[in-house]
Amino acid sequence: GIYGATVGNNVHPMIGDVNPGSPAARAGLRRGDLILRVNDTPVESFDELRQLTTRHRPGSFVELRLLRNNAIVRVKLALGSDFMTGDCQCLADQTAS
Repeated sequence: GIYGATVGNNVHPMIGDVNPGSPAARAGLRRGDLILRVNDTPVESFDELRQLTTRHRPGSFVELRLLRNNAIVRVKLALGSDFMTGDCQCLADQTAS
């Protein structure tokens, strides 16, 4: 699931449980990751995350910029038919920066 977590004055979507072997796990998402950006667009709420991901067609690649353990992590993934339900066909290319 995705929850809200307050960072400074913003509430960012936070990754909740990630089932082993799930598309989210294969993409490299981890429990507690804060989603800061989709591509270069800041994300400050669940609604913004949904709006940004649904603008892309299934199979389109997006980059999620995450905050994990005080480090920025970038995960590239291909969106499936419905990213928000966890049914994404996530083909991950993780790069820490």
